[in-house]
Amino acid sequence: MKKGIITVASAGNNGPKSGSVQNVAPWLLTVAASTMDREFSAYVKLGNNQKIKGVRFMDSKTNDPNKLYPLISGAEARSTIANIKDATACHVAALDAAKVKGKIVVCRNSLNEAGDMDSLRSMEAKKAGAVGLVLVNDKNKGFGASQPHSIATVTISYNDGVTLFSYINSTRQVYLCFLLINIIGLQYAKGRVLIY
Repeated sequence: MKKGIITVASAGNNGPKSGSVQNVAPWLLTVAASTMDREFSAYVKLGNNQKIKGVRFMDSKTNDPNKLYPLISGAEARSTIANIKDATACHVAALDAAKVKGKIVVCRNSLNEAGDMDSLRSMEAKKAGAVGLVLVNDKNKGFGASQPHSIATVTISYNDGVTLFSYINSTRQVYLCFLLINIIGLQYAKGRVLIY
């Protein structure tokens, strides 16, 4: 603090894990975000009419909520130059455009990766011709919808991801659509772990 003026900065959060809300400069007062009384959600509706609730960062005009799109996992959409790990996470150049075009892609989302990887995944999926993206968080990653996306994107929990992958593996023709829902003015702020 110089001349009685305090410098306040927002905290980056690479959590949820210990010591993940931080700012590197020691002379700053670091503040973090809090919960709010609103939820930004969307349902992923499977071809068997099962609905999975997720968080979203997408434009409601991006997809027709009544249209079912073919669904493909990142692993199934692997390009010839990518390894299975990169394809599963939808990393750069890991998706084969011929397999992805006109489909919704499902990618795994790891706690160990930087927050901007979510945006890169949606750019890669869009570049390959996908109409949407479902990000499945790993067991240790909280919900997050703070990253901007190039195409309609819904993030779901690990447990819901298990349900989704079970559906993908149980049928030959796999379809899915996004149902956009905003819930505003909840009676209380939910204490979910968010990624900022």
